[in-house]
Amino acid sequence: GFSSSVEVNYSLNNRFGISAGFDVNSRMDNFYRVDQVNDSVFSGLVPQYVYDPQNTDSIIDTLYVEEYTAISNDVERSQMIRHTSFAIPLAFHWEFYTKGNWDYSLATVVRLSYVNSKLVSNEHNLEIPEMKKFSTRLSLRPQVQYSFDKMAIGAYVNLGYDLIPTVSWTNIQRNRIDAGGGLFLRIKF
Repeated sequence: GFSSSVEVNYSLNNRFGISAGFDVNSRMDNFYRVDQVNDSVFSGLVPQYVYDPQNTDSIIDTLYVEEYTAISNDVERSQMIRHTSFAIPLAFHWEFYTKGNWDYSLATVVRLSYVNSKLVSNEHNLEIPEMKKFSTRLSLRPQVQYSFDKMAIGAYVNLGYDLIPTVSWTNIQRNRIDAGGGLFLRIKF
């Protein structure tokens, strides 16, 4: 999905810094599972004979009973949910290597989000999850930047894990782990 953020970074010293800001994120999640469905299929009529109790060799009537065969099928159930979130990212930065104009750092980010979730499609009646309005996720963000004058450009990789997931079902346990990347522009004031 799409993600964009504006953050203000405050340097504590030449190695450590903290930042906070505002970000917007939009994504589509496809939830699915495979269920085994047991059913039965009509296989025909089976004759049942009624015997004379006095003479067990003589048939006095014939009844026809329906017979069914048990079968099982796999049914894939799926559901698409669109999430749009507005969040406050709080980050702690550690610059671990600097050479010339190049800086390499690692950030730990906690993202506190307000989430608007909407069910887009629901195939084969997968139960509707409880959709939460607030979410928290933890991320590691290794990044590299090149500085010149009062500006810097860079790239990062974001590895995230939901501490409080946005959706939960009664019988499905799901925690989202994701990876992504991005570009950034820094301006010193």
